[in-house]
Amino acid sequence: RSLYEKIEDFYEVRSLNEITDISSIKLIRKNPEEQQSKIVNIEDADTVNEIVKVLKNSEVYNLGATSYEDLLILTKKDGSEIELQIPPYYPGLYVGEGFILGDAVYYSPGTEEWLELMDKYFNK
Repeated sequence: RSLYEKIEDFYEVRSLNEITDISSIKLIRKNPEEQQSKIVNIEDADTVNEIVKVLKNSEVYNLGATSYEDLLILTKKDGSEIELQIPPYYPGLYVGEGFILGDAVYYSPGTEEWLELMDKYFNK
């Protein structure tokens, strides 16, 4: 049995198939030092589709114990939201990649793909 199947026995497992009809994406980066979260909103359809494509190409991955405290919120066209927990990201300082969907399933599109995504869209 795969890691994915074992996880299903204990946790709510949510599928990447849920990531469809996304109209906007919001990154909330918690910043305890400045006491204020950083928020990046992306509403451009082409950009949203490009990001969604990377997210959907992820695979179940065992990332270990880095902290997943920032949020990537995907808003669907019907107004419902999908919340992905992601690790804090600082350029040049690798601390983890990918996201948690649901309770405890880690997904990763790959380290290079993840870092490129963060640099290109969310590190403004």
